[in-house]
Amino acid sequence: MLYESVYKFAKFDYKLIKFIIMNFQLIELAIGLVFVYLLLSIFAMTVMEMISTFLRMRGEMLKSTIEKMLFDKNKNPEKINEFYEQPLILFLGDDVSTSSYLDQLLSKKYKKTA
Repeated sequence: MLYESVYKFAKFDYKLIKFIIMNFQLIELAIGLVFVYLLLSIFAMTVMEMISTFLRMRGEMLKSTIEKMLFDKNKNPEKINEFYEQPLILFLGDDVSTSSYLDQLLSKKYKKTA
């Protein structure tokens, strides 16, 4: 009688172990798929960043978005040029390396005339 109860327990335990192992395999598969998806998305993001940097897409998109948000290009295009000629906006350009450029612009603008 004891032997039969141990045998039944062993059968149940075997089914439980098989169930647990099966679930671990599914979890491993899910983790593997998530990892592969993550690697592919990082690779795609890196390639897109390289392309957008090479073609300077980010700057062009920013410029066109600022123009669309702030100004109507058809009504007054001179306002766009005035905006980009402001000292604080000029300071954000590529050819500016130090704050001395900003100091020069501000000193010319606020120079006292006697």
